[in-house]
Amino acid sequence: MNEAERTLFYTGAAFYLDLEDGEIDAILARAGLSAETDALAACRAAVREAVGRETWDAGAASGRLLFDGDAEPLLTTDEVAGRLSVSPRRVRALAARREVGQRVGGAWLFSPDDVERLRPDKRYRRKQ
Repeated sequence: MNEAERTLFYTGAAFYLDLEDGEIDAILARAGLSAETDALAACRAAVREAVGRETWDAGAASGRLLFDGDAEPLLTTDEVAGRLSVSPRRVRALAARREVGQRVGGAWLFSPDDVERLRPDKRYRRKQ
């Protein structure tokens, strides 16, 4: 999984499932997986099996981006800035104003839907 997915996976598992990083690593190791090299879906499945369905479902109810198996990969501020042709600083300002994205530690992470909500409205652009 990529760095953004890994950060969200560990942060969410700690927050929503009350697991420490070492516990997550041990669960993955028992399943023969590593967050560094294996797919997010496989890691999610291993943790879901280890904590039990009821605990997983309770965590999933409150952690929509972390546990949504159908979700597309999350994007970093720099990736969103590139897609929107604006600076990362502008992306952070828009995210705060429009209340989109998720702040994980010191980083912002965005779903593809968040990117569309950040896209400037063409009705208010200057005519050229």
